[in-house]
Formats: sequence, C-alpha cells, structure tokens
Amino acid sequence: MFDIGKLKIPAYKDEEEIIVDAIHEALVSELLFNEVQQIINGKARKAPPTYKKQDNLPLRGNLICDCCGRKLTGSASKGNGGRYFYYHCTKGFKVRYKAQDLNTQFEELLGTFTASKEVTQLYYDIIKNELKDGSANKGAKVRKVNEAIQLNENRITKLQDDFADGNISSSDYNSMKTRYEYKLNELSVEKTEIKVMNSEFQDYLSFSCSFIENLDAIYSESDTNAKQKIIGSIFPENLTYSKNGFRTTRTNEAVLLLSNHNRQYEGKLKGQTSKKTSLSYSVTPIRFEP
Repeated sequence: MFDIGKLKIPAYKDEEEIIVDAIHEALVSELLFNEVQQIINGKARKAPPTYKKQDNLPLRGNLICDCCGRKLTGSASKGNGGRYFYYHCTKGFKVRYKAQDLNTQFEELLGTFTASKEVTQLYYDIIKNELKDGSANKGAKVRKVNEAIQLNENRITKLQDDFADGNISSSDYNSMKTRYEYKLNELSVEKTEIKVMNSEFQDYLSFSCSFIENLDAIYSESDTNAKQKIIGSIFPENLTYSKNGFRTTRTNEAVLLLSNHNRQYEGKLKGQTSKKTSLSYSVTPIRFEP
C-alpha cells in the first residue's frame, strides 16, 4: 500500500492490526490505482456501446478558456437527428469546440507521452539499484527505531509508576501518556515503512512502468472518472486549447522525463514537426539534477 499513502500496522500487544495513513504522500489515489490495475490485468469492465452524457466530455474541468481564463464546461446539442457534444465558455465568449474533435486530438497528444520499453527498463533498473543500496542500511535503521520504541515504552511504564505513587497529577499523566503513545504510533509506522518499502515500492515501480508504456491505451479504456484523474496527474495546471492546439504551463516532470514527448519537444525546438500530430505544446524542459 506504499503507493497509495497507506500502511498496514501489525497487531501490537493488545491492539488489533489497523490500516493507517502513512507519513509519505500518496503517489496515486487508491481509486485510480485499482482502476488502472484492472485495466492492465484485463479485468476492466467493457465499455457499453452507448455512452452517458459525461462520458463524451472527459476533458471538462481540465480545459481553460483561452479568452476569459475560466474552466470550460460541456453540453450536448440536438441536430441532424442526433446529439452532439461541445466544450464551451460559460462567460459569454464565443468559444465552442466539438467535443469529439478535442477528445481525439487529446488522445493523440497523450500518445506522445508514452514511454518505450527500453526507457522504462532503464528507469526500473536505476531505481531498483538505489533501493538495493538503501537496503544495506535497513537493519541499522530498524534497530534504531526499535531502541526508540523501547525508550518510549519505558517512559510510559515509569509514568504509570509515578502516577501510582502520587508523584504527578492526573492531568499531567494523561497529557504525557498521550504524547508517548502518539510517538510510539509514529515509530511503528516508520518501522513498517522501512520493512515494506523495498518490496512494495518495487511492485509500484512495475505498475508505474506498465502505466507509462501503455498510457494512451489505458486512458482510452478507462471510464470518465479515471480519465479525469489521469489528465489531472499529467497536467496539474490544466490545459488551454486554441486553433494552434493544446497548451499548458506545467506538465508532470516524471512523465515528461520518461516519455517520448520529451524527444518530440526537443525536435520542435529545432523547427521539426512531429509526424504523429500537429498539436502545439507549451512545456518547461527539465534537467537532470544530482
């Protein structure tokens, strides 16, 4: 559960095993992780032949109006015997795009963010080696945490004796006991993280590599809820669309670094045009840092 920001705390004395929020920040949401895992494993529910209204507007909430800077909404119009969906401005500006066209162009854009097997394998090997190097100190870290746990348990025992002997007040006892128990819980979480980090992080690493290799296919097979989470994770500052294509002020740097898009971006700086799509991108190039 390392990747979704939760940890399993094993049973401790009279306390039952529990699931708690970890100290580290979740890398992906639990819902998105489970949805993508189902798609990767081929267990995702097949999309029905007809679509709900919102399924035609996956970019809604992630598109910014090029005129007023507010988020575009989406709706359907009837005509020629059918219903046609559009993204449009809510503040009166004549900004109106056919949803089907933008959806198709966005999937083409997403295809430029997929990574080759060679790149993800190199990434996997590098991170795995880093984990291997860190595991050499795992025993020492666990011993240090165990010593801290023992220290706080001794403090609680002494605190109980002092309270029983009338050396401290009830309010002081409760305050200090709560503080020591909170520290014990933190140490238990830290100890569990040290033990599971290597194995669970490698599982997450494999998941991440598979995800970036098949990003466009996973997006295409996802439902609207998962699609919007994928969009938000790659483009945290949302997207602006104009006749020249999509633009964004910031792209997820990890995705950009691993993806084919990074090479296409470099090509555009040299005046080259991608054969796959004519979309424009406004992204900030990133650097390797130690």
